[in-house]
Amino acid sequence: MGQITLKGINTQGIEWEKSYDVNHTISVQQEGLISLDLTPLKDCTSLKHLDLSSNDLRSIDLSPLSSCIDLEDLYIYNNHLYEIDLSPIKTCINLRKINLYNNHISTVDLEPLKECTHLQRLNLYANSLSEVDLSPLVNCKELTDLIIASPVTLLWTGMIPSKENLAVGLHSYYARIRASASAHDKAVSLSPVTIKLTKFRNAVMQSDEIPFSIARNVLSFSSDEELIEWLWTLNLTGLKVDYSTSSIQINDKELLVESLNRLIQ
Repeated sequence: MGQITLKGINTQGIEWEKSYDVNHTISVQQEGLISLDLTPLKDCTSLKHLDLSSNDLRSIDLSPLSSCIDLEDLYIYNNHLYEIDLSPIKTCINLRKINLYNNHISTVDLEPLKECTHLQRLNLYANSLSEVDLSPLVNCKELTDLIIASPVTLLWTGMIPSKENLAVGLHSYYARIRASASAHDKAVSLSPVTIKLTKFRNAVMQSDEIPFSIARNVLSFSSDEELIEWLWTLNLTGLKVDYSTSSIQINDKELLVESLNRLIQ
């Protein structure tokens, strides 16, 4: 068994170095580092667990990890990262856990994780994210734990799958993903108009369970999640969603009639 030597700079500005046995686990926890060179890890192809947590890292270059194809756990929580490029770990298709908790990350691209189909846990909590696109996680069917702060806007590029076709870890965020998409659509909505609901009522009442009541051209739902899920399932247009009252207002007569005709044909 050989050894590698990692080098960095600590919070006192002093050069730091430490030797590690080349095995499945390398832990660089609580070393007070503001920078760390991971270059020696490029030859650690059997590395499975890398823990860089609880330092003062301002940035980290993950490029040497591109050859660590057996890497399963990557922990970089409790640092001071302002950005992170995950593209080097797109080759780490055996990744199970990524923990970026408690940094200052303002933007993160999850696209490199789309091939990490065994990913089980992703923690992005306690960062400075304003929005994040979750669509690259669509193929991560083993994902059970996704942790993101509630103020973060959740985006989705392309068609949003049904909840049952997503990993369990995405289920609790499904309504927020739908809400973000609907909010984007509302930005180009037209002025409300009045229309009788006869066709609409006849079409939807073919279903056994309808989670709303109809009165005066307003559909009232018991919860936002039911409203969003049901609306997107029908893929109707010409409606305006009001999340404050859990209702849908008829918004465009022609679009609604057109989508209704598609529904009942």
